[in-house]
Amino acid sequence: MNLLFTGGAGAGNGAIWHILRAKYDIYFADAQINAIDNAIPESRRISIPFAFEQKFVSVLQEISNKLSIDYLIPGVDEELLILANSKLGFSLSIFIPSFDFIKLMLNKYDCANAIINKGLIAPKTRMISKVDELDFPLVVKPKSGRGSRGVMIVNSQKELDAYRVLYNTKDKDLIVQELILGQEYTVLVSANNTGELNCIIPVKVDQKKGITIRARIEMNKAIIHYAKKFHKQFRTKGIYNIQCILTDNKEVFPFEVNPRVSTTFCLSLAAGLNPFEMYLKSNPKEDLFVPASELCLQRNWFNNIFECTD
Repeated sequence: MNLLFTGGAGAGNGAIWHILRAKYDIYFADAQINAIDNAIPESRRISIPFAFEQKFVSVLQEISNKLSIDYLIPGVDEELLILANSKLGFSLSIFIPSFDFIKLMLNKYDCANAIINKGLIAPKTRMISKVDELDFPLVVKPKSGRGSRGVMIVNSQKELDAYRVLYNTKDKDLIVQELILGQEYTVLVSANNTGELNCIIPVKVDQKKGITIRARIEMNKAIIHYAKKFHKQFRTKGIYNIQCILTDNKEVFPFEVNPRVSTTFCLSLAAGLNPFEMYLKSNPKEDLFVPASELCLQRNWFNNIFECTD
């Protein structure tokens, strides 16, 4: 089986390479090829256009055909809706949820309110123009975005006004959200190609700075129960991640849903998950994969020093 990951410069891809290289032929593509982990051989690093470039799809198609790729695994939000378009004509499986699911979850305002409308709990979320409907402190962030960019806790209207100046973002692109206190988790949810659930792996976040730095698998029953209810309401194929807070009262509040693999995907792979083998297998009883052990993740930084070539 041949796999192609986009967003090849992502934090977890060096680990994915080490975990899967003996079993599959794996390639990592990125618009900034020099940012891909040096642990990945040069022969496995591929340069591609940015998603906004007109040739993005045609270049990916050409690469996929040349390398006989079986699964394309997008890792960049800007690529998702483009690649979820069923009319593109790729002769492979694109490992992402459905177009409608992606479109809904990429809009954090629509996502939060859709969850509540389905009878599940979620933080109260408003457009910034209706901030008076919530109490400070609260969370302010872009309506669309990734990697915790522009996410900030503000304690007063004065701080919210300062945020507007600092980020110079139009009000129509900003939301405010009820601040929920508790333990953060990032939850991998995996389903086969017909949407039958096959895995839920909660990962407890111990340290985060944009991406998760320290974390551990913790098969928390309250979170697994919530994720099952969520998937029943928003059934889709592929993998997505629920970012949530578990309160002291064991209530689960999702604050966003990422409709793709996350940077902690490597932790689930290390624990024995193989979503690619499970993707085409029927699972009508929705028997869930359970990790053999609850692994920990600790990310460290490397200093790569080499002679300049230009």
